[in-house]
Amino acid sequence: MHLITPLLIDLGIVALAMAGVLMLAWKLLQQLWGTGTSSAYQPAALLFSAGVATAVRNRFPWMRAAYRQRPDRKLMLTAAVILLLASSLTALFTALVMADHERNRLTLSMENDRDALSRGLLMAMEVRGKELERFSHNPLLLRTLRTLQTGKEGSPAHPSAELQSQLADLRTMMALLAPHEYSITNLWGETVLSSAASTAHHPGLPSLAPAMPPASQFMLQRDPVTLNFFLHAQLPIRKGEQTIGHFSASLPLPASSRIAHELTRRAKHTVIKICSLSNDLWTCLPSQAGESEQTTRLTSKRLPAEVRWAQGKAATTIQEIDGQRWLISSTPLGTTGLALAVEVPTAELYAPVVDTLETGLLFVPGLVLLGLLVLGWQLRPLTQRLHQANARVQNAFDYSGIGILMVNGQGEILDFNPAFSEMLGYTPAELRQPHVVDDFLHPDDRGAVAAQLGGMADTEVGAYCAHRRYRHKNGRYRMLQWHVSPVKNEDGAVTSIVCYALDVTDELARRDAAIRQTAFLNAVLDNMRDVVYACDENGLLSYVNAAAIRAGLPTKMGVSLRELELVTPVHTTDHKPVPLEQLPLESALRGEPKEAENFLIESLEGQWRHYEITARRLLDSTGTPLGAAAVAHDVTEIRAVDRRLKWLIDHDELTELPNQTLVIESLERLLEAETSRDESRQLAVYLLDIDRFRQINDSFGHALGDDLLIETAARLKVALAPDDFLARWGGNAFAVLHPCTADQQALLDHAEQLLNSLTEPFVLDGQTIFITASLGIARAPRDGRSATQLFSRADVAMYRCKANTPGRALLYTADMSQRGRELIEMETDLRHALAMEQFFVLYQPKVCLQTRQVIGAEALLRWQHPQHGLVSPATFIPLLEETGLIVPVGQWVLNAVCKQLQEWEQQGKTPLPIAVNCSMRQLQGDLILRQVSSALEHSGIAPGLLELEITESMMLRDPEHVSGLIVQLRELGVNTSIDDFGTGYSSLASLKRLPVTTIKLDRAFVKDLPNDADDAAITRAVISMAKALHLIVIAEGVETQEQADFLQQLGCEAYQGWLFSQAVAPKRFAQYLADAKTHTPG
Repeated sequence: MHLITPLLIDLGIVALAMAGVLMLAWKLLQQLWGTGTSSAYQPAALLFSAGVATAVRNRFPWMRAAYRQRPDRKLMLTAAVILLLASSLTALFTALVMADHERNRLTLSMENDRDALSRGLLMAMEVRGKELERFSHNPLLLRTLRTLQTGKEGSPAHPSAELQSQLADLRTMMALLAPHEYSITNLWGETVLSSAASTAHHPGLPSLAPAMPPASQFMLQRDPVTLNFFLHAQLPIRKGEQTIGHFSASLPLPASSRIAHELTRRAKHTVIKICSLSNDLWTCLPSQAGESEQTTRLTSKRLPAEVRWAQGKAATTIQEIDGQRWLISSTPLGTTGLALAVEVPTAELYAPVVDTLETGLLFVPGLVLLGLLVLGWQLRPLTQRLHQANARVQNAFDYSGIGILMVNGQGEILDFNPAFSEMLGYTPAELRQPHVVDDFLHPDDRGAVAAQLGGMADTEVGAYCAHRRYRHKNGRYRMLQWHVSPVKNEDGAVTSIVCYALDVTDELARRDAAIRQTAFLNAVLDNMRDVVYACDENGLLSYVNAAAIRAGLPTKMGVSLRELELVTPVHTTDHKPVPLEQLPLESALRGEPKEAENFLIESLEGQWRHYEITARRLLDSTGTPLGAAAVAHDVTEIRAVDRRLKWLIDHDELTELPNQTLVIESLERLLEAETSRDESRQLAVYLLDIDRFRQINDSFGHALGDDLLIETAARLKVALAPDDFLARWGGNAFAVLHPCTADQQALLDHAEQLLNSLTEPFVLDGQTIFITASLGIARAPRDGRSATQLFSRADVAMYRCKANTPGRALLYTADMSQRGRELIEMETDLRHALAMEQFFVLYQPKVCLQTRQVIGAEALLRWQHPQHGLVSPATFIPLLEETGLIVPVGQWVLNAVCKQLQEWEQQGKTPLPIAVNCSMRQLQGDLILRQVSSALEHSGIAPGLLELEITESMMLRDPEHVSGLIVQLRELGVNTSIDDFGTGYSSLASLKRLPVTTIKLDRAFVKDLPNDADDAAITRAVISMAKALHLIVIAEGVETQEQADFLQQLGCEAYQGWLFSQAVAPKRFAQYLADAKTHTPG
């Protein structure tokens, strides 16, 4: 581009100047010829543009440098100027000669055409006028009009046959004249005959020819559409001296029309005008298609040229009309009073001259091109080399992905490449507007850039590299990396500054993101407990995380895998060294990944650690290997936990005995093995359950209970034979698999021996504990052939033993299963008993030992079964507790007691306090409070008439919670007492923390009084303690007078039992209310 651009610019400037000179000369020639305007605006504009371009060109140093560096350009420019000047002068001289010749030729041609059209019009008007006059004297026409005048042959509207024949003949005669239109009317104006279709009537110019008959009128017309000529005539029809009608017709003048059309065809803008003067009105026929007849009122100041032509002789002249110069050739049309003028624009007249001149000027580029070709051929080798070099530079500039910006020392943008405009989001057109770099720079960078550019322009600053923020079109700033260097001329002066820009915004963002991601990954990897290490493609260590360093891997990078193996050897799970080629990283480098393979590595402390190592090869996006990475997960603890979990699946963690799952599996295996052995051999299944273990837990805590289970398991292990299998069944139960014979007594002796091992006291955490255990025995195959059957029946025997003979061993019998089914049926019946009103309440009186008067009663729940009759409370109360039915039944008892107290009040009785037993389930949460509140609210009785009895074991299970409930019950006005006192394991001193008013001495201490010294001592101690705590003592189960007297001597306040009365119905108890005096039976 740079090879030809300066030359083209200079040639363009010369061409502008030459065009201005030639156009100025051309304007002068037009003025001399009278064919152009005198305006010199266009040549002046061209000359001015050439001058401005020259001035602007001189301001570009690169233009001057281009000619200094390219002498061939000066020669080519000089030759081009000479060729342009010579060619232009030659073309101008040729045009002058041709223009003069063409003017004379055209003037003569126009005059000949004008005369031919004038003669044709005069001749046609004369001939056609005579034809019309002859027709107006036609005898047939006269006879027809005369006939219509007499009215004998009808009228024009209703002609007779003869008249119709005459009219047809006349129409035929008119057709021979070929009129454009015609009309024949009678004396009264009625149309006798006319043309078939009327046509538009065009105004015309009247002919003043003296040869025309009197009272007739002839007019020359011209169609404004086709510009054809017509002769329009209006003639009277006379019979002698009498006018009998009128005749009018328009006849075409085809020959004249053809001549006129031929003139306009040869010269496109030729105008033919025919005008006439009447008084002060100048009227002209249409001269152009679509034009109407033109009429002008004349004044003395301004007369049309045609007026002078009509009054004079033929002439040809150039005149200016409406700012345009015309060659006008005019002549009068004989003696008609009409004037004919043929007008042609001078621009069209000299069009061939202009074409010739333009053709001549076209030779100018050819001559210049020829000269340049000669010079170019001579300079071709040098030009080609320079052009190729320039093309390479220009292509690099245009298509470089690097933004290139040319500026001066003031920061004004001189040039830029497309990459730079795309970099900032602008189109090249937007950046070509005058801009300085400050328009795009961040405000904080402008000062530094201005100082650096100014210093570089003054040669004080050399090339430099910097990062600058430039504003994108979207308003955001992009970070560009600039390489800036000066461009100097041959004198060493800085002519411009070139800046190379790279958009590093995304790269910096990616670098920042990579740094952040690397920091994040390093933090993640360093906080991992897994060992992570990697090597490069050459097998040299490239990364280790913190866990790897803690595991003993070196912190120095670049260590080979062989050296790494010497520092941290890897072994197989059987403690054999792993060969180098089978190391995880070495295998991964070969494309053989390791997936969670197990290895052993010795730690720094000398311990063998189990690792699961996963190793894979690292590849880039193209699949090129980058190395390998390995993750080693320390599974030492996991393996230990796994082994522990597997052990716990079939072992009890507390006692370390096999658990229920393992003992069942073992029994199944033994049963399968026994089927093939001697039938005399049997297998006994023991289920041993510690008695009253819940009370021990409640009294001493679960920790002591766990210790008791551990010691029990240890004693059982010692007592069992090697062939016996001991397991913990669950809770406080143990299972034993004991191979035995059919000797039943020997089996019971073995079981008793096992139980005897538990009779010795257990000393645990400073406490001495005595326990007993109940043992149920089932034998295979007698009692079952599956583990499920045997354990189920051993369980039945154990619970039967616990219920009847606790602390002993009991063999399973078939009737035990029957009893179990009966309990299940009873549970089902219990669920319907409440709804079917099968429960009722009895009241056992409480009697004062001093006065022998009834002071209250205990409400006792009874169940009347429809089939089994009265069911013992010892049978159904535990079932109620176990099934949870005790909650609704307990609410029913409270409601029934309160309702009964309300009825006694309504009967006029003086109610006494009634005690109701509470279950453990009722004491959970605040259930008992809600039940008591509901019963009191519905009955409306005084709260003091209701008393709740809570067993000692219940209170000791959760003393804080139960104590809180007692306080809240007292706030309601309800008293509480401790039932079955003395059966628990707590110290009597704990009573002082319980807000109770009464304790009830358990019947177990009363039944052998006063003969049993131990019971007497316990009773004396309880009563003494109660006195000290200001508590009331009520003895349960008093059946003899001796018992009552002994209790009275000890200071006991009251008792209940069969000595006074068994539990009675409400009606019977009401009698005690009426007569409260005690009496002695019998």
